[in-house]
Amino acid sequence: MTPTEDFNVSSMLLHYKDREGKRHTETIIGHFVKGYVGEAAITLEFIGKNG
Repeated sequence: MTPTEDFNVSSMLLHYKDREGKRHTETIIGHFVKGYVGEAAITLEFIGKNG
C-alpha cells in the first residue's frame, strides 16, 4: 500500500454493505505510522444466506 495523502498516524478500515444496505466497518490495521511496511490479508470466513 502506498498512500497518496500526507499523514503521520492512521488506521485501515474495511467498509461494506450487506444485502439490506446496512453499512458495516471492520478494523484491518488499528494503528500504523508513516514509514511502516507490512501486509494485511482479509479472509471471508462466512457469508450468510442473506449476504
